[in-house]
Amino acid sequence: EVDCISGCIKQGGTAILVEFLVNSLSTDPFKLLASRSLAKILVNTDPKLIFNKFSHLNAIPFLFDLIPSSDGSDLDAPITTRDTYEALLALTNLATIDDSDDLCKIIAQTPRYWDKLENLMLDETVQIQRSALELLCNLMVYPLPIAVKFFNFDNPKSVRNFNLLTKLLKLEDIQSQRAVVGMFANIAGTVPFIAQDLLHKNDLIDALIDLLATQTTDRDLRQRLLFFFNALISVASPNEKTELSNKKELEEALKIASKWELKNGEGEHSEVIASLLKKCSSVQH
Repeated sequence: EVDCISGCIKQGGTAILVEFLVNSLSTDPFKLLASRSLAKILVNTDPKLIFNKFSHLNAIPFLFDLIPSSDGSDLDAPITTRDTYEALLALTNLATIDDSDDLCKIIAQTPRYWDKLENLMLDETVQIQRSALELLCNLMVYPLPIAVKFFNFDNPKSVRNFNLLTKLLKLEDIQSQRAVVGMFANIAGTVPFIAQDLLHKNDLIDALIDLLATQTTDRDLRQRLLFFFNALISVASPNEKTELSNKKELEEALKIASKWELKNGEGEHSEVIASLLKKCSSVQH
């Protein structure tokens, strides 16, 4: 299949597919097949190597055609779980292209796209839910358009999404957990005023401390958690009252992470942990 896709790309198949999709009617029986083919190409190929004649943004509407709405109102053809999974993977790959902030803006600011992605955060299929969360995590690299969907604490819907994201930290699927923690880490590390707000979100802090203490054996998860806490402690003023000032659990979790790294020869975060312990102590005192 990969060899076939490579040959198709060399013959200009991607451009042909996009041109067909742009010019086809919604009722065209071949449109679904073309959208599926486009998704497969983007899943199996570095998108940076494909989109040199036209913008990668042209692919967005046709990938979202493979993701059903919650009420099924926009289904002109049967969409399978595989269709949705591959569309999410394709969108995640597109999000890795340099200067993909426009991609993020389009998804966040187009209700049809955002509503679909938002619904998938609670999808019953683990593979779909995980892929949706990983896409959101990648989009958070360009934080502001997505940030308003989760971290605008004056907006009830944003608060609801934030609370949902906090609850999703308890998912059993470790890859989904990494994606959710990655979202919090990205936003805390790039938008200081949101990091300051997160200092006071007790349920979030408790959940992340618990993850660091109980799942520190997962290197990727541990790295993201350490990045998050470093970002938070860095913006904490000594003069303000923060939830961290009374949380000895954080110090204990950091010590657990430190012991694990020393025991298993994974000392790449030793300096970060030592710095966090020092900062945590200074905040507490």
